[in-house]
Amino acid sequence: CVKLCQSIFFQNEAFLVSYGALIGSLECVTDYKSQSNCTWTESEKARQFVSMSLYDISFDEEGHAYHTIGKQSSEGSEYYRVWGGGKVLRKMGSVVHIYFIFDIMSFFFPATHVSVVKPHPPHNLSVKTTDAGNFLLAWETEYARDPTGVLWGAVQYEVSYKRSWETWDDSTFVFLNEDTPQMELNGLLLDPGVEYSARVRAKPRGDQGFRGHWSEWSPSAMWQSATDLGVKLRKLQCVHNGIDKVECSWEVRREVAESVLFNLTLQDGAGSRERTCDLLEPICDSKSLYISYRCQVRGIQVQLSEMWKVHLRPLELRKTICPNYNIKLPPPFNLSVSELLDGNFKVEWKKAELPYPHMQQKYELQFKKQAEAWEFSETRVLDQDTTDMLLPKMLLDSGSSYVMRVRTKMLKTKTLSYDGPWSQWSQEAKWETKSVWFPVVV
Repeated sequence: CVKLCQSIFFQNEAFLVSYGALIGSLECVTDYKSQSNCTWTESEKARQFVSMSLYDISFDEEGHAYHTIGKQSSEGSEYYRVWGGGKVLRKMGSVVHIYFIFDIMSFFFPATHVSVVKPHPPHNLSVKTTDAGNFLLAWETEYARDPTGVLWGAVQYEVSYKRSWETWDDSTFVFLNEDTPQMELNGLLLDPGVEYSARVRAKPRGDQGFRGHWSEWSPSAMWQSATDLGVKLRKLQCVHNGIDKVECSWEVRREVAESVLFNLTLQDGAGSRERTCDLLEPICDSKSLYISYRCQVRGIQVQLSEMWKVHLRPLELRKTICPNYNIKLPPPFNLSVSELLDGNFKVEWKKAELPYPHMQQKYELQFKKQAEAWEFSETRVLDQDTTDMLLPKMLLDSGSSYVMRVRTKMLKTKTLSYDGPWSQWSQEAKWETKSVWFPVVV
């Protein structure tokens, strides 16, 4: 009776995958006296990496173990191995079970100092508001409890924070090289009245003799920023690319950005002339109360010990307006409508006096039935400087109530360089047309 052991002592996880095929191909026979012969299929290429050896363990009824490593040979096939050996123990006419086991031969690593560490993630992350309006992020680690531990005072941290609707890939990262389990976040760096999330992870410091990996991120903590800090401009910063370009960025409240543009200039410590930073396309986030502005200056070489002054000033915007092309006159006044003897109507008004006699005006008149809207009125434009107009009776219905208004603007001609918008409408004038009776022939 032969029983195969179901355990194989592998120290390499990759070989666990091939264990099923290896043990499944094992076949053993015995002469029932002193010899056992086994065969199995094993890849020659696999043996180049790990050499496997088959041995048996037999136990007698007293529990004594007998271990035999058989002689192993190949019978010409790359995948076919033959094993011979073993010992069959008999007592009282029964055969003791034989356990055949595959084990790895000469697969050992030399002893080495364990210096690669992956810490446990920080925990109990909390956020508190300080008296200055900032936010104190604090957390705990297992390595701060034991002063005798190898990572006591030898951990660095990285904090990541973001607005709640953003992804962690778009979050802001802050690296803390000191083993201090807290960080104060400036409230001016945050949008007012917005929900934020933060998380932290740990890593051994290289200057303490450790090489390591970042831990997993801690559970995130959430908090609400102040409702309104009254800040109109924030996050001003400038960075140099190490060659010849400086890029600056800042954020402005939307309400301010609608009225004011800012101009950024750079000046070196020697007090040379200021270099203007060329504005780039602003970044507008519909969910943010601020608009992000960017600019760059090329051709600047910065020394490490050199201090530069950054000036961010409201941009002085100018627009040239010519008064003679932007004259808005007072509206005409004393508008009246009177009926003439021939049944037509005369419209009259008065105008405001102009500074110079050669300045002339033009007029626009509208009239309609009193019950109608001005959108359906009749319009007449007079391209001459006059104060009256003849209104034919044929344009009016008899027995109706009418209303009229008039406005004026500068008359622009080839010789007169004056212009401007229309004035306001004058006060309305009302009148009625007489009813006309036609004789009826019977």
